[in-house]
Amino acid sequence: MSIDPVLSHLRKAITPLLTPGTALVVAVSGGPDSMALMHLLVRSGLTNQHPTVVAHFDHALRIDSATDADFVIQQARQLHLTTHVERWQHPPTTGNLLEQARQARYHFLLRIARHTDATAILTGHQQDDQAETFLERLLRGSGVRGLGAMAPVRPLEPFADTPIQLVRPLLALRRDRLRHWLQTHHLPWREDPGNLDQRRLRSRLRQQTLPSLATLTPDGDPVSRLAQTAERLRDADKALAWSWQRVRPELDLLSLEPGTLSLSFPHLITLPDEIIRRALVHCHTTITGDPFPPGARAMAGFLHHLHLNRPTWSMRMRGMTVLRQQERLIFVAT
Repeated sequence: MSIDPVLSHLRKAITPLLTPGTALVVAVSGGPDSMALMHLLVRSGLTNQHPTVVAHFDHALRIDSATDADFVIQQARQLHLTTHVERWQHPPTTGNLLEQARQARYHFLLRIARHTDATAILTGHQQDDQAETFLERLLRGSGVRGLGAMAPVRPLEPFADTPIQLVRPLLALRRDRLRHWLQTHHLPWREDPGNLDQRRLRSRLRQQTLPSLATLTPDGDPVSRLAQTAERLRDADKALAWSWQRVRPELDLLSLEPGTLSLSFPHLITLPDEIIRRALVHCHTTITGDPFPPGARAMAGFLHHLHLNRPTWSMRMRGMTVLRQQERLIFVAT
């Protein structure tokens, strides 16, 4: 019997991350990557070792989006997997729609994980997604953490008693390889027409930028090189996180009442901006419980206020207010 290299990769990537009996949530959109992940988990036998549910979030951004949900339910049922489906009831009409959709999707996945006592959420992101994410964030002006793109494993609730891990076991595999695996096994998937929409930056990166970069890359494969760069930047991010943990005790972090934190302004202002950003993210996550950090505009506004060095000021950002009162910075949930 021949060995299935894609199946072997999944087992090797995911088995060390799971303790026996760990419950899993698998995010399945109906597209080729998530469908491959769902079938691979079943064929690997991991769904027999770990209680597994499928989660599908209907963004309601297309007229026929409900048919994707029906497709996922049908395919999961054939594999004897339970599916949880939720439809976005009130998609926003202003702001960054794709970012808000991403946040709504992850909040849904977290709710399902808590409901099913799962400690791992699995997604079908692959190496082409990694390269596109890197380029997208490069154009956005992201810092070291953002340019690290997607980590294979990261906690969605870093300060919870039992953190729920986001796991991307297919991150080292290429998109075409997963599609070929599905075709070889005669397994269906759904195509999202939005992937061809040239109004989306992601689509233009996929269809225009990466093919252009291929002509400039010695081996014609910019995807693997961009993914390697992202990995090195994640290593740099870990080094900065190590530095943040070393200076954190000097900031005299205090929580005088629920929903508030304060720290020493004179100590904070002496730190490099990248470490200051990490202090803000720590306070924001602790205060709000929100796994998503403040956006780039909020970060820039915070640093601007900080370096003005006024004795008192205040600013608001998502979920909290920041106040300077002489020698202390105070973070209050709103």
